[in-house]
Amino acid sequence: MPSTIQHAGQGYAIERFYSVPDDAWYLELAETDPPGRPFLTAIVADEDPDRTPTVCFDEQTGHRDIPYAVMTWFMEETAEEVRSSRGWMEIAPELLGMTRQLRLLLPGLTVEDEQYLPLLAILAELLTDDDLGTVLSAAYDMDPRTVRSDMAAVRTPLPGAVAELRALLASDGWTGGAAR
Repeated sequence: MPSTIQHAGQGYAIERFYSVPDDAWYLELAETDPPGRPFLTAIVADEDPDRTPTVCFDEQTGHRDIPYAVMTWFMEETAEEVRSSRGWMEIAPELLGMTRQLRLLLPGLTVEDEQYLPLLAILAELLTDDDLGTVLSAAYDMDPRTVRSDMAAVRTPLPGAVAELRALLASDGWTGGAAR
């Protein structure tokens, strides 16, 4: 459902969609009264730290005045998309590679997944508790405090589960990360 705003009798909407080939979120701004072609697009790549967010105007829509309030609203929505899609890229460089690998090798991991505790055990060998919380927060939007409490809990994964996950990660190109 698009986000909408009214300004001086004119409606505006932001349509969001994900482009799989581009690995990027698109936010398109268009007038709604009458509905028109999007005239402003923000592109927010969410997998490649080297691709910075961009904003571009559609030349085919021609010149138009965009009210300041509408442009501010669009840029605030874009900034929120950047924060939610690219926030993980702002972590320390030595943790970025590991975070990116985890996002690719174990997409969408949650604390309920059977691989969660074995992964904690593997990462605990490589990272400090703070860095472990940072990596899992960045990779999976987990609360670092939850990760720390899980590490402190008595729940220890079975050694076989850790070995199985190590083998899976290695077969997918896992290179580990920063040492303690």
